[in-house]
Amino acid sequence: MLTSSESLPFSEPSFTLEFAGAGTDYSEQFSLYIGGYEEVSWSGLSSNNFTEGEVKEVQILVTNTGTLPFNYVASFDSNKDWKVAVVGDGIIDLEVGESKTLKFTVKPTSSGLSDLSIQFAGMDDSAGNNYRFTANAQESASQDTALGISATQIGTTLAVILLVVIIGLVVLKPSKRQQIAPPMMPFIQPQVVTPQPRPPVANLSPPTVTPAPTSQVVTPAPVCWNCRKPIEGKVVGCPQCGARYHAESTDGCDINSVQNCLSCQSPSSTFVSE
Repeated sequence: MLTSSESLPFSEPSFTLEFAGAGTDYSEQFSLYIGGYEEVSWSGLSSNNFTEGEVKEVQILVTNTGTLPFNYVASFDSNKDWKVAVVGDGIIDLEVGESKTLKFTVKPTSSGLSDLSIQFAGMDDSAGNNYRFTANAQESASQDTALGISATQIGTTLAVILLVVIIGLVVLKPSKRQQIAPPMMPFIQPQVVTPQPRPPVANLSPPTVTPAPTSQVVTPAPVCWNCRKPIEGKVVGCPQCGARYHAESTDGCDINSVQNCLSCQSPSSTFVSE
């Protein structure tokens, strides 16, 4: 059953169904509920070619082709994890039949193909209204290409410069080497030095020192305790007190008559010879 495109959503238009024939007439009135639906269409994608590592802005036109107002937020996804970001708030607020340009930026993180998708969060039938497209990213240009000079041109230029330098060296090379004589050194007349007589050398040796004659110390002879005279000859002494005596009797000293030491009264039998 077809209804008018001007029918409002959620309205209930009525109609009458009539049957006639074979002598029978039948009619009945019916009402039809007109529901609403959300739908958008996409068109005018500005570009799907990119360069690896470079940010590029892209835009696309979104049109509300449904029967209800459309108000959702757009989000983006990439199967290669490319960086895709919306420009602005990303809100698509459209009345029935209204269009809006959606802008977003794409920065490929790798070269090659990637599937990018635009979807609406919170929409019941989002799968039918999503937009998916395949993008291609070229490899990042080298520095030589960015400067407008290709690698082939640089190689050719360097080869020409090298060839010119080699030709210049061959042309300017002398046929024979000129031998340069070493500079003449001035002749210096040797100077004769007349030897001078040496002055007499003073005798600086120390004078000879003659040692002084040492005086001979004479030890006096011990005195006998018996006769009180110096002892000439053999001597005996008392071991207790050290008193000295003649070892033998002499004129004026009868040692045999001494029985005890006159100093300490020790017996004379204990006297010892020196």
